[in-house]
Order: sequence, then C-alpha cells, then structure tokens
Amino acid sequence: QMSALIDKSVCVRLTPALLAFLRDAATAPDGQLTADCLSSIRRILDSVESDNEASSCGVSFALIKSVRDCLASNAKQSPPPPPLWRLLVGSELLLPKPPDRPPNPELAARLERLRAEQAQREYDRMTADVRSTPLGSSYRNRQFHEADDSLGSQLRMVNRQLATVVNFLLTVGAAFAFGYKACELASSERSAPLVYKMAAGLLLAAVVFFADLYFVVKLDYLSGKKKAD
Repeated sequence: QMSALIDKSVCVRLTPALLAFLRDAATAPDGQLTADCLSSIRRILDSVESDNEASSCGVSFALIKSVRDCLASNAKQSPPPPPLWRLLVGSELLLPKPPDRPPNPELAARLERLRAEQAQREYDRMTADVRSTPLGSSYRNRQFHEADDSLGSQLRMVNRQLATVVNFLLTVGAAFAFGYKACELASSERSAPLVYKMAAGLLLAAVVFFADLYFVVKLDYLSGKKKAD
C-alpha cells in the first residue's frame, strides 16, 4: 500500500552506496527481482558507465524501495539488504519541476480591467485642473478680477505701512515734545538749560521709539505666522 503512494517522479541523487547496492542487485540470482526492476537497474548502470559521473545521475526512489523490498522478502538472500535509511545517507531528493499552468483567462481579464481603471483615474487626476479652468471671455474676466484683487491687496498693504510709519513718527515726535516741555515746566528756574530739555525729550522719545518698534515687529511676525498656517 505504501509503495502505491510513492510518486515515481521523485528521484534521489545516486551516491556510491546506492550505486554499489544496484550493482549487487543486478547480480542477484534469477527470480529475486522482477524483469522491470532488472531492466531499470541495467539502464541506470549503463548510463553511469557512459557518463562516468555518478553524482550527476538520479534514480527513482520508488525503484530503490522496490528493489530493496524484493531482496528483503526473499528468504534466500544472505546477508539481508541494508535498511532503506542507510542507503539514502548522503543522498538528496531531486523533486520534479512543477508544471507550468496556463494563466486563468478570467484573472487576466480582471487584471486588465483594473489596470485600465487605474490609468483612467490617473488621467482624470492629471487633467482635473485643465478641465476646471474656464476658457474664452470668462477666462479673461477671471484674469482681470485676479489682477484687480492683487492690485487692491497691494494698495491696502501700502496704506497700512504708510499709516504705521506716520503713526510711528507722530508718536515719537509727541514723546520728544512732551519730554522737552515737561523738563521746562518742571524746572524751578525761569528757563531750563537747553541741554536738559533736549536730553529729556530724546530720552522719552527713545523709550517710545523702542516700545513702538517692539509692537510693530511683533504684529508683523504674528501676521506672517497666521498667513503661513
């Protein structure tokens, strides 16, 4: 029953031990082996003698097992053949190459359909901006409005910058005037020296200058960060 389950296409590499076993089996007395086994053994031995390369030859595992079983079942055989595992020591399996299966037509058609759908999605994604862009007069009107909006935003930015500069100058000038007059009014003398009045005005103007500069830089930084976000 086990011999029937062995695949005859499974081969093992021919080793010196297997070669010696086959040569001994070929010289066995008549009746111990079947004619098919003897013909297969002689064919293998002839192939080895013609190639002189025993390691490159393969022999069917089913043949090795069949020959060994026949010799072991014969009571006249003395000494008995070695066990099968000892014969296979140093050998290796030579599995047959799996047959090439033809491609499934349904799977091939499905793959082609998926490739076509993917290519169509890529094409639609690349041409989405081109198809959504208006043409003719509407496109020119859009360009005009975009240019108008850009010019308006630039003018508003210039106005804000001018207002900031004017406010900056007025604040610093007012601080200088306040310090100048405050020193004059706070002096116990009828007329305070000019140096004191200039120093007080410049000191107060410098304080206001750096305070305004700090807030201008901070607002500009926050505005740029908001646009970046």
